[in-house]
This record gives sequence, structure tokens and C-alpha cells, in this order.
Amino acid sequence: MCKKSICFVSCFLILGLAGIAPADLVSQWKLDEGSGKTAFDSGPGGNDGTLFGDTDWTTGVSGTALEFFGLGGSGSPKDYVNCGSGASLDITTNISIALWIKPGADDPEGKATTTAPMAKADMNQSNSWSWQVRYGWGGAPKAFMSFTFNSSPRAWAFVGGKLTRDEWVHIACSHDGATLKCYVNGEQTDSTAMGAFNSSPTPVLIGSDGWGCDWIGAIDDVRIYNHCLTDDEIAATMSTEPVMTAGGPTPRDGSMIDKKLTILKWRAGDSAVTHEVYFGEDFAKVSAATPADTDVFVGRQSAATLNVGMPGGPCPTGLVPGKTYYWRVDEINESNPDSPWKGPIWSFQVQPLTAWKPYPADGMKYVDPDQDLSWQKGMGVLFHQIYFGDDFEKVSTMPAGGWMSVTAAYDPGTLQLDKTYYWRIDEFAGAVTTKGPVWSFTTRGSGGGVKAQYFTGMQLAGDPVLTQTEGSIDHQWATEVAAGLADGVSARWTANLQVPFTESYRLITTSDDGVRLWLDGRLVIDNWTDHGTTDNTATANLIAGQNYGIRMEYYENTGGAVAQLSWESASLPRQIIPQGWLQLPLWATSPSPAHNATNTPQELTLQWLAGDEATHQDVYFGDSAEAVAQADSSTTGIYQGRQAVQENTFDPGPLDWNKTYYWRVDEINTANAASPWKGSVWSFTTADFIVVEDFESYTDEEGSEIFMTWIDGWADSSSGSRVGYLIPPYAEQKIFHGGRQSMPLDYNNVASPYYSEAQRTWDTPQNWTLKGADTLVLFIRGNARNQAAPLYVVVEDTAGHSGTATQTDTAVVTATTWTEWKIPLSSFTAAGVKANSIEKLTIGVGSRTSPAPGPAGLLYIDDIRVTKP
Repeated sequence: MCKKSICFVSCFLILGLAGIAPADLVSQWKLDEGSGKTAFDSGPGGNDGTLFGDTDWTTGVSGTALEFFGLGGSGSPKDYVNCGSGASLDITTNISIALWIKPGADDPEGKATTTAPMAKADMNQSNSWSWQVRYGWGGAPKAFMSFTFNSSPRAWAFVGGKLTRDEWVHIACSHDGATLKCYVNGEQTDSTAMGAFNSSPTPVLIGSDGWGCDWIGAIDDVRIYNHCLTDDEIAATMSTEPVMTAGGPTPRDGSMIDKKLTILKWRAGDSAVTHEVYFGEDFAKVSAATPADTDVFVGRQSAATLNVGMPGGPCPTGLVPGKTYYWRVDEINESNPDSPWKGPIWSFQVQPLTAWKPYPADGMKYVDPDQDLSWQKGMGVLFHQIYFGDDFEKVSTMPAGGWMSVTAAYDPGTLQLDKTYYWRIDEFAGAVTTKGPVWSFTTRGSGGGVKAQYFTGMQLAGDPVLTQTEGSIDHQWATEVAAGLADGVSARWTANLQVPFTESYRLITTSDDGVRLWLDGRLVIDNWTDHGTTDNTATANLIAGQNYGIRMEYYENTGGAVAQLSWESASLPRQIIPQGWLQLPLWATSPSPAHNATNTPQELTLQWLAGDEATHQDVYFGDSAEAVAQADSSTTGIYQGRQAVQENTFDPGPLDWNKTYYWRVDEINTANAASPWKGSVWSFTTADFIVVEDFESYTDEEGSEIFMTWIDGWADSSSGSRVGYLIPPYAEQKIFHGGRQSMPLDYNNVASPYYSEAQRTWDTPQNWTLKGADTLVLFIRGNARNQAAPLYVVVEDTAGHSGTATQTDTAVVTATTWTEWKIPLSSFTAAGVKANSIEKLTIGVGSRTSPAPGPAGLLYIDDIRVTKP
């Protein structure tokens, strides 16, 4: 990405995506359908352009129209973009924006370093909110830039990090429907509850809104996404590499279309001259096809569009309802030796004639007895015929004549608990009625729920004044919270969480006041503050059939009192997590290694959290998932014995390299008729290298904190380092290379001794030569606010011989993506170190041998390993 010195004059930068506007500008603003291609880039050469403006412009713009100034450097308005109302952007839950900016004015006061949100700020527009980049704050802002969409409630979120004149800064913000998270150069700076989008946002204008404030500087490569960005995607938006493959498919990959014809569109690769298009019903064939496969090869063409389902294109008589189609675009430039660039496989499904996507989903359990039924209608449907009952045969064979509805919803009334019901939807589309499949669901029983404990005071201290079982966490108290307490009260809810589908879930706490939420022992929501009714969210990929540990803590100070726990996913509308999916905390949870973990050590200790009622635990372990799932206490080789509940660990002994193992823990209480509580089957796969440290075993419990193993200079000033954070979670749980956490290393070389170290010592010497291993590898991630500094590693054996390796690139500590540092073991053995008897490993910033004053900063370490050639 070529960053040029430019000026963009603006008070508000509001994304206009539809309406009447100069075609050469607005045609560039578009919702990305998954590729992350730039939504605006003024230059003709892909990721090489910037928006040019007048660098001497110093006054704001009056009036309501937003304007570009001096696109050719003229210093006077050339064009303005007024998209009016009726914008076509469809946002219901998630959106992200990423861009590069370069301020043209300094921030002498450092005001852009704040991360505190200004809630419900008025900006002369109702029912909307913005996320903004501000700097030079004081009275009126010297400069700021804003992205605004209609929504309610409205709030501001500041992007932290000082912005410096003539320095390019990458900013990414993601909104998941409730919370905005912002990143500067890949580092998260903010997480602010901002309310959900409405269903029809109307971003209308780009430019200045007459506030008399200016954006003096440059803007480039604005990218819009219809999903929340992952760390990898944020890193990708920071890449300056050209995009050579096709992207941005329309229809969106995996989408459903409601017609028998469509126009396929895509974003051309940056060097593409022509496009080879493949289209068909077989994923494998489309994926592997060449131009010789004429049944799926459509041909080579210059346009980045293709008509399908109409004469002259694939499926000339129309796409078939209910079918899934796959397509691929290879980008061609015969003058480039790297051509062709093979594209990804995209798909879309044609809306079927039958009803589809039922809710409750087919086979779903724990359904609320007051749940309404809904579904997606078939293609061309005029009305629906509904059949419902508790007899499969009757529902399946009943002839035409069910309840008729013009809406895709039905209220069956209050249903019986713990009972299975069946339903069928026949679709009437004029002359033809299409019979639907029979779906089923089972209502919840009277069991399940959460364990609730209420405490006097706001710190959950002492014995609870009330302990009871509650069906769900769903409270909006008018006065009394519990046991006569209305204010100055706290509560803790614990449960086992199960999920109906294997997919990504948003867990949502709604609280007034403080709230914290743990999932399998990991703190995922932390808003332990006084506040009005506020949503906080966490996203987690959960697996059907697993038991997860949930703990929610809450306090009420004064005023309103609300405590709720909800969820939503692609298959679930937002709702309070119902009784049934929440079970009393009786099963083992929180496995370590985490379920499906990879690259684990070959020698490790399994750990878990026990259920509340267990007195003993039965442990099962083996290399067959089915065998472990079906085993009982008589299964030799799999059953590992019974142990007291306090011994919630198991050592399986040395394990094979690169092999998957399975384990299960049943909770036992012979005095309880419900025992045993059979556990989920967990798995992990060992590494095919030596795992020196993956930082996964550290917790916030006393004695197992990360700084108890990795010794820093915090206590005795032996160096300027501090391992871990000052408050839990002590390990870094948002920025990691592998697994679920990494080691944060805070270094300060401003004062003596001018170097900072973290050191680990092993009681048992480490053999780093197994199976021919010969290279030490560690992953480093820095921070854009760091200054360049030397990074070194010291290895010491049991005889006291040590060797040092220094990273030649001092800018590594400033990199906001993970850097793999490979160090040949010969770097240490040349100094006399015995690689088969390693006792100490030290990671440092600065220089031990030639200490000199240096900078302070923060970096992350993860996945230290010794690999084979």
C-alpha cells in the first residue's frame, strides 16, 4: 500500500452506500461480502491509491451537505456525495470497518490516548450512534473522523493510542450487535456497549457536517465487512500486499437466493485481465476442474459478472429450487508468470419450494412450553397449511386441510412439559401445494436450572444469605433482590451449559449494576462497575454434546436492579438461556488441555473442575473416542480408576507424538440416586515437536499463576520486567498465537539495570534433542506503541553452561502480528550448552552484557517449541 501525503477535510465521515451520487465515487463504496477488498480506494491501481485533498485547508464546512474538498488538490469543492435516504446496506447484527489514516496535525496534548467512552453523547441527530477517531481534544476537537449509522441507544467509543502527524495508523472497529471493539495497529484499545443496529440503517453522507472541525490528513483503504473481524482478519487488513484472487462474491458465499435466476458478481483480482469461471452442483468437481472439464467450465471472459439461470448462461432454463450451486473464478493475466490465480469455492442455495429452517429446530430439546413456531417460507408461497400434534403418524399422513396462515409463524399455546411434539408445514403457491417434512421438538422438563447464591454486600463475601435453584438467570427486580435485600447485594449463579448446535454463540449479560461471566473457568465478560441497564457480550465457539461451566457474578448498588443471561447464534434468536440448556453444576467441566486442543505436550497432566455433588470421580482415557464414550468401570485399559474429588488431575504418562487421545470424567456420589453424572468425551492431539512452553496450563488460582513459573524482576528489581497482568486474568487471553492464552511481558529499561527478563527453571532437565530436533522456535508479538529494542534468549544447562541468541531485527517488538523466531540449537551448543540437559530458559529485552538506557513497552510470547528439520 503506497501511502502518500494528502489531506482529507471532514468533520463527519459517514459511509454512503446507496442513492444518487457521482458514480466515480460512490461506486467504490460497497459492503464487502467476505473478501475484505477495499470499499474505497481513490487510485486506479487497487491498494495503491489515496484520497487527495488540500493540505492547507484549515476551516470546517458549513451546511448539511458533506463534501470532498480538492480531490485534485484545488483547495475548493469538486464534488459532494449526498446519498439521501433509502440506503441499501442491510445490517442486523455485525459490521466492521478497517482503514488507514495519517493525521496532518500533531496531538500535542496526547488526548487521543483516552479509551473512556462518552455514553449517549448528543450530535444533533436522533436515534443514531457513531464510532470515531479523535485527537487534539480540548474544547472543540482539532480533528476527528466519524462513522455513523442509525441505531439506538447511541454512544461514542474512543480509539486509544496517540496519533502522530504524518504517521500512518491502522484502525479497525467491529460491532457485534451490542458491543463495539476498536483496534489500533492490531492492538485492542476499547470495548464499549453501544446498543444494537436497527434493521434499516441509513448512512447518508461523506465529508463535513458543518461543526467547524477538520480532518487534516490522509485516509486510505476503507474496508467494510458484514461480520466481526478476527485477529487474523485484522492483520490481513493491515497487509500492503495486492489481492490477486477474486473476492467479494455476490450472492454472498453460503447465502440463500429467492429466485431461479441471478447475476453472479465478484471483485476482480488486482492484476486480472480476464476471468475463467466454473459453475456446477458438485463441490469436488468445481474445486478440481480445469478448462478441459466442459461440464463445469463456463469460459474465459473479461467482465466480472455472469448470468445464471437464464438463456446464454449456465442452467439456461432456470436454477432448481432447493439445490446448492458452487462456483469458482480463476484470475488470468497471461503476461504474469504467476497467473492463473485459482479462486476459492463459493456457494449459494436456491430457496426451496417447501418450508425450511424451522424454529425450534428439528430434534431440538429443552424447548420452552410457551415457544411459538416459525419457519422460512418456500419460494412463491401465498399461504401455509400447518399440522401439529404429539402423534408422528397423524401429523405425517394427515391430508390437506391444516390450519392456514399467511405468516410463517404459529402459536400452539402452552404445551406440556417433557413431551415430544411433531409439526409439518405444507406450502401453497397457487396451483400447487408442496408437502413439507415432519419436524419434531421436545419441551423441557421440570429439572435443570442454575444454582443461585445471594450475599450481603457487593463483594460476594462470607456465607450466602440465600441459596436456591432458579430455572434461568432472568431478573428485573422492582425492589427486593433476595432475602430482604434491595441494595448493596451481590449474587453468584453457577451451572453447566449445554448447546443445541455446534456453532458460534454470543453470550449476553444484561445488568444493572456490575457483572462478570466465566465460561469454563475463563473470564469472558468483566464490567464490574456501577451502570444502568447494559448489555455486555462474549463470543464463543461451542460444541453440541459438551458440558461447559458457567459462572455469572453480579452486584447491585442502588437504583435499578437487573441481571439476565441470554444467548443467540445463527440458528437461535436472542433469548434468555432457558432451563434445560442450563443444568445444575453437577458434571465435570473446564478440561485442560481444552477440548480439541492441538500441539499439546507429550507429557502433561490432565485437569478439570469437579461437579458440586461429587465425592469421587471415575477417569477414562484412551485413543478411541467410541471406546472412551462407551466404557464403564469394567473396561480394562480405558478405565483408569476412581479417585477422591479433591484429586481433579490425572497423569496419563508419556504419550506418542502427533496422536489424538480421548478422555472422560464421571462424577460420583454413591449417596445420590442421580449419580453417576457421565461426563463429555474430551480430546487433544499431541505435537510432532517438543513443546517447551505453550502457556496453556496457567490459571488465576493461587500457586498456578503464570508469574509463579516465569520469574520476573517485579519483586526484587533484578530486571525491569513484569510477567502477567496485575489483576486477573494474569495471562493474555485475547492475543495469542495458539491455544487460548499467551504470556504478556512488560519491560522497562528506562532505569537500571537497563534490561528486562523472564526466566523459567525446570526441576527435571529438558532433552531438546529428541527425534532429531535441532531448532528452538518461539513466537513474538509486539505493540505499535513500542520502540525498537534488542530481544534475546539465554539457554542454560544443568552444568551452568549458557548460550545467548539475539534477534537481529530490533523492530520485532513493534510488530503487531506474530513473528516466528527460529534459533538453531547450535547457537547454544557452540557455547558449550548440552542440549539434552536444559535447566533454564530466559527471554529478555535490552542487553545483559552491554546494558544501556532503553525504552519501556509490552510484548507477548507464545508457543515455544523445539522442532525437527
